[in-house]
Amino acid sequence: MWRLFWLVVVTSWVAHAASAIDKKALRKSKASELNAPTQRVVLPNGLTLVMSPDPASGIAVVDVAFAAGALFEPEGKSGLAHLVEHLLAFGPTPETDYRQLLERRGAADFDATTTADLMTFHVIVPPREVPLALWVASDRLLARPGAIDEAELARNRAIVVEERASRVTDAAYQTALSDLYRVMFPAPHPLHGMVLGVPNELAAVTVADARSFIARCLVPANAVVTITGTFDPAAAREWTEKTLGRLPGGAKLEVPRLPPAPGGRIVTVPEPRARRPRVTFAWEFGELGEDVTSALDFGATLVKIYTDGALGMRVDAGLSTFLGGNLFVFEVTLAHEAGKTEAKDAAEGLLRYLTRTAAADDVFGAALVQRDRSIMLELDDPLSRSARLSRQEFLLGDEAAAIRHSQKHWSLSPEDIGPFTRPLLETGRYTLQVRPLDPLPRRGF
Repeated sequence: MWRLFWLVVVTSWVAHAASAIDKKALRKSKASELNAPTQRVVLPNGLTLVMSPDPASGIAVVDVAFAAGALFEPEGKSGLAHLVEHLLAFGPTPETDYRQLLERRGAADFDATTTADLMTFHVIVPPREVPLALWVASDRLLARPGAIDEAELARNRAIVVEERASRVTDAAYQTALSDLYRVMFPAPHPLHGMVLGVPNELAAVTVADARSFIARCLVPANAVVTITGTFDPAAAREWTEKTLGRLPGGAKLEVPRLPPAPGGRIVTVPEPRARRPRVTFAWEFGELGEDVTSALDFGATLVKIYTDGALGMRVDAGLSTFLGGNLFVFEVTLAHEAGKTEAKDAAEGLLRYLTRTAAADDVFGAALVQRDRSIMLELDDPLSRSARLSRQEFLLGDEAAAIRHSQKHWSLSPEDIGPFTRPLLETGRYTLQVRPLDPLPRRGF
């Protein structure tokens, strides 16, 4: 069957090449379409304020992000950052419960997220309530740390453990993924427990640990406040200065130096919850040049376009860039039971095309247009825009770099992808093979 699949792919490649569309005929989006207009201010205490007004949106988003993700956890405290996020999400008293207070004033969304590198709190409010959202962001840092006690810690730890159970232990493929992380990032690497943490290390977290993490990481000098949507920038700056701008600045954290992940390991695990075999290839890199990250990211898009729906197979690939590093994941899920190496052989073949074959111009052009649309859709939604601008501020640091980055895919050619990706993806790979205990039977054709 897989010989048939590769015949389909190769034939498709040749057909695309024969009907190639001139890339110059494609409409290249303007820089103004791929970047939101912003005003950037650094307050005296080190807080960075990024404002991107959109009068037509009718809502406002206040996004407060800190370089305080899992990478910044001390050794042996896996999951601490995510636990701190929960501890800070709600107000110190029933009268100042942040969610209830904001919802009474018309907030449409209130949430917090922790990733490998960032901890983010965001809220969507009516434009008139931007001052309240900024007050909440300030009060969170002033009032919450002192209100954390053993009872609060125990209650939130139980919530986090339950969340880990639902997202990892009870979710298809996720236990296997956590096994892969433990192999790729062995302790004391801060990512060995992913963001949700390892249960026995979560159990060892104390009130002092939580307060120490907050005092070190959740300070204005280590934060970016992004406001998008409908609001008055001058008034928003004034309210930011009156709230978060009056807090002690603290220090901007250095990104931890992480041990390298040499690769070469294969992890094979049974899967009781899913019925389809899956193989995942993963690579961890340190900081990479812009040309390389663009080629990896764009190459993932190309592979997904080529293989979309092929024989019921699902293919996913993508580059995750975080402070100080990059993680590239390439994943193939088969439609039915398979031999021991079928999924791995399929993924190997797709990787060879990614690293050694120049994409046909029409498919390459389709990927360019798709990338432009994806960016513009992000910018069109105030919540997505705020998240994009916050991450750009941490990773890129200035508007010129962000503009260049958003258009980088247009400087690539089909011949660029292989040379940029080959030196990275042909070495240092980790392999995760997931074999269902009860796979779907193979179907005839």
